[in-house]
Amino acid sequence: LETDPLEHLALAEAWLLGTDNGLFDKVMRGQPQSFIEVACDYVRVGLPAEAQRVLETYLLPLGKGKHPHPMVHYYLGYIAEKKGQQADARKHYRRAAALPFDYVFPHRLESERVLRKALLQYPNHAHTHYYLGNLLASRFRHEEALALWQQAVKLDPEIAPAWRNIGLTHWHLHHNSRRALAAYTRALELAPDDVDLYWEADRILETLGHTRARVKLLKSAPPKVLAKDKLAKRLASAYYALGQHNKVLEVLRSGDFWPWEGERVLGPLYTGALMAKALRALKRKQYRAARTHLEQSMDYPPNLHTGSRAYARFAKQKVLLAHCLEMLGRQKAAHEVLETAANEQHLGWDKVFSEALYYKGLALLKLRRRPARTAFRRLATGPPRGLAQWFQNGSTEFLRALGHRGLAELEDCQGHLNEAHKLLTSALNQRADFPEARDMLEEVDKLLRTMLS
Repeated sequence: LETDPLEHLALAEAWLLGTDNGLFDKVMRGQPQSFIEVACDYVRVGLPAEAQRVLETYLLPLGKGKHPHPMVHYYLGYIAEKKGQQADARKHYRRAAALPFDYVFPHRLESERVLRKALLQYPNHAHTHYYLGNLLASRFRHEEALALWQQAVKLDPEIAPAWRNIGLTHWHLHHNSRRALAAYTRALELAPDDVDLYWEADRILETLGHTRARVKLLKSAPPKVLAKDKLAKRLASAYYALGQHNKVLEVLRSGDFWPWEGERVLGPLYTGALMAKALRALKRKQYRAARTHLEQSMDYPPNLHTGSRAYARFAKQKVLLAHCLEMLGRQKAAHEVLETAANEQHLGWDKVFSEALYYKGLALLKLRRRPARTAFRRLATGPPRGLAQWFQNGSTEFLRALGHRGLAELEDCQGHLNEAHKLLTSALNQRADFPEARDMLEEVDKLLRTMLS
C-alpha cells in the first residue's frame, strides 16, 4: 500500500484486518464492478469466504428503492454453491434474475461459469439467458449468443434489448433483413423512447433502399425522441433521398445539431438540399432564385454547429452560380466566379477523386484551360491505390462516371457517355437512394437520346 495506496486487493486485506482506516470504502465508492473484481481475486486463490464478505459489504449500504447490481447476486450464489450453501445459492440466483436488466453487461471470463451455474439451477430465468448472451457476444461467440437471446425472449417476450440484439445479429451476421426488422419492430414496441433502436433500424432500411419506410419509421417516434439530433439527422437524410428538399431544410433549421468529431453529414445534407432547389430553379429558368439558393448553400447556419472548411470546396456551386450570372447578363461577374472555382485548393482525396474535382474541371473547361482534361481523366481512372476502400455504396462508380461525362465534352462523346451511363446504373444498383447519381443519369440519358435522334 505504500507503493500503491489504491490497490484494491491490498486494501481489502487491510479492511479485513481492520487496519484500512476507512480507506477501503472510499476507494471502492460503492461501485459494484470494483467489489466483483476483488471477489474474483479471492475466489481465484481459493478464499470464497473472503469473496462472500466483500460482496455482502457492497449490499449493506444500499438504501430502500436502490437496486443492487444483478451480477453481485449471481456471484454470491456461485460462491454459496462452492461453500455447499445450496439454499443461499438458490436465493441469490432468484434475486439476481428478478432485478432490472438495464445497463447489465457481464464482461469477465469468470462470469460465464457463474451464469452457467445459475442456469443449471434455474433454466427458466430469462434474464440469465440474456446476460450470458451478452457476455458470449462480447467474446465473438455470436451464434451461441443468438440462441441464448432467443431463449430469453421465449421465456420473457418483453426484454427489449434482447430483441434488439437478435435483430442486430440477423442483420450483420445472417444478412436476413426480414428477421432483423421484425426483431427491431418488437424492440420498438417495448421501448418506444430508445433513440438507438430507431437509428439502427433506419440504417437497415437505408441499406435496403426502403426510403419511404424510413420516413414512416422515424416519424413514428415520439416527438421528444425525434427531436434528438441523432434521429433528426436521419430523418433529414431520408427526406433528401426522397427528393423532399424543403422538408430537409425544415428539419435542419428546427433545432441545434451537435456533430461528432470528423462527422460529415449535416453540411452535405444542407448544401445538397439547397443545391437541389437551385437546380430545380435553373430548369425553370428562375435564375435569381437559383442564385439565392446557391449562395445560401455555401454558408452553414449557426444551429448546425458545422464550421467552414479550411479550404473551400464549392466548385459545384460556383460553376452553377456563374451560369446564373451569365443568364442574368453579368458576364464579368460570371467569369470572376469561374476563376475562383478553377483556383480552388483541394486537399487529400478531394484533390484526386471527388465531385469537387469534376466541377473544378468544368470551370477549367469553360475557361478553356488544358488541366480540365487531366482532372476528368483522373476521375475516370478511379481512386488511387490505397483509397478505394473509402469509396463504397456506388461512390466509386459515380465519380468515375463524372470523369467520363467531362471527357465527353472533349473527345469521343458517345463512347464516354455510354461508359458514364453504365457506371451510373451500377452506382444506383448498389445504392437506390443516390440522388446525385440519379440526376446525372437523367442528364446522360437525355444527351444520348439527343445524339440518336
